[in-house]
Amino acid sequence: MMKGRELLATGKPAKTGVLFMSLVVALAMIGTGSALWSKILPINGIVETGSVDAIFSLDGTRENDHGKDVGTCEAFLRGDSDVLTVLVGNGYPSYECWIFFNVENTGTIPIHIYHPTWTTLPPADAVTFSLVDCYEEDTQLHDQPEFCTLYLHVEQEAEQGEAYVFEGFIDARQFNEPRDAIVDADGILSRFSGSGTPANVQVVPGDLLSSWPTGSYTQGLDWFDTDGDCLWTFGDDLHVEGSAHSGTRNAIHNDGVDPLVLDWDNSLDTTAGFEPVDVDLETGATFSGCLGPDAALKFFDANGNTFWDDGEDIILDVNGNGVFDG
Repeated sequence: MMKGRELLATGKPAKTGVLFMSLVVALAMIGTGSALWSKILPINGIVETGSVDAIFSLDGTRENDHGKDVGTCEAFLRGDSDVLTVLVGNGYPSYECWIFFNVENTGTIPIHIYHPTWTTLPPADAVTFSLVDCYEEDTQLHDQPEFCTLYLHVEQEAEQGEAYVFEGFIDARQFNEPRDAIVDADGILSRFSGSGTPANVQVVPGDLLSSWPTGSYTQGLDWFDTDGDCLWTFGDDLHVEGSAHSGTRNAIHNDGVDPLVLDWDNSLDTTAGFEPVDVDLETGATFSGCLGPDAALKFFDANGNTFWDDGEDIILDVNGNGVFDG
């Protein structure tokens, strides 16, 4: 049997010591792993969304029947009061009808409402439309109703026994999602008071928009800043006076000479004589305190010639991204 001194001489105790220490370390590691306790802390929640909803309400109608019990002007609500129907019966040239209605927010979050967008309109020489008293364009609606008056006038060129149809809608959307607005889509001779959007709208969501000024061109499109804030607001007017039309290019609206593009309340073309232009959109020339065209006012260049041509859609680019987000 080896003695302690002989064991040291062979070196075996050293190996035994290494094995022993390795075993101790391994056990220590196992002990540490088994002592890693834990607990899961759950997070639970519910997100409840609100709703966007709106309805019409009616305040009645009024007519100018010229002292005769001939024509009829009626309005009524259909569905869940979200469809407004207007019926004019036995109309005749110079017959007038006013429809008084409200837009009400019945959802749980605020909404923006816009002036009517028309998808179908009769010829302007047969029946004309205007908003003679209406909420501001892009109005934020909470729990108060917003009032509007739609005015219809049967014109001299209306045909006998004809049924003239008009269709449109009011856009209501959540308050923090403003939309691009169509300012005008039919070009000259538009006398419609409102967004000026008949059925021949060309622009679609995603289309790129072009900016003014574009340089000199033949249309002579001019802006009348009626409220003097140098920003396009619904109520401002447009005309053309370029060589492509019968207008006179003199930075003045000459009644009966310069064709109208947009005249909201029939105030531009009056018997008063003439109205000075504020901004020539094509050249950028200004004739008042404005620095130039409103950068938000753009157009859809349908034929790609880099200029605005009569009938191309004029757009208010609300978020300034250069894309139609209608």
